[in-house]
Amino acid sequence: MYFFKYLLPPLITFVTGLFLIISFFLDESFSEVKRIELMTQKWIVIVAIFALILGVANLLKANLKKISEKKDGWGYNLVLVISFCITAVIGFLSGLSDKPPAIGDVRWNQDIKGYVRIITTTPCTNATEPPVFGFEVCDETMKDLPVKKEATAEKLKTSFKKTFENLNDFIFQGILKPAGATMISLLAFFIASAAFRAFRIKSIEASILFISAIVVMIGNVPLGNTISGGLLPRLKDWILEVPGSGAQTAIIIGAAAGYIVAALKLIFGVERTHLGGEN
Repeated sequence: MYFFKYLLPPLITFVTGLFLIISFFLDESFSEVKRIELMTQKWIVIVAIFALILGVANLLKANLKKISEKKDGWGYNLVLVISFCITAVIGFLSGLSDKPPAIGDVRWNQDIKGYVRIITTTPCTNATEPPVFGFEVCDETMKDLPVKKEATAEKLKTSFKKTFENLNDFIFQGILKPAGATMISLLAFFIASAAFRAFRIKSIEASILFISAIVVMIGNVPLGNTISGGLLPRLKDWILEVPGSGAQTAIIIGAAAGYIVAALKLIFGVERTHLGGEN
């Protein structure tokens, strides 16, 4: 039991991580190594899918427990569970494949945004290309539109699939996107508060930060170009492209170095918290 719990997981992590690092620097002449690398990446995807399933199960278990015990804020947990179930069902149904179109079927055509009736089927001579379906427009107001009267199966959808695709788009475009915009707009107030505290000029560094921020903010609006004769926009571009870009590059390099160190700690077994234990 000790071997399977404490020695085998770090050993698998070490061998897999070291193999993927080495295979990254090998060229295509090492075909067998590249084949195993591709297979390992597929295994990682499969493991990630099972991890996602466990995460969903844990999410439902924790929230259903709070709902059943009616703990403080259990209404929010109920909203989360209901929203999750509705989104999951709609997402699965919108991703189902349609049956192939047949002559006489009425389908939604994505190109003309209207319903059409299939009247002909023309198989392609090239086996790799999908067949083409000829159609007529069902809506009388659209019959005279100068549109191409043929389309592939992926452009012709049943009303069932189209309905769930619309619901799926509504969830993401009508709910999640505005909610995200609301969160970002609320963050603007916190940013303004933080900027007010940061711009208290008490040192040379704070003075540089304050002047740079003023130049960038004014240089981004038409007023800055008007009052400075184009000087502030050019100065703003220089600040963003030279010192700003250099600082951003340094941050990226530092983050990459930290990522490498964290990965090496996992590979060599220094970090063990992901195994459910302490270091």
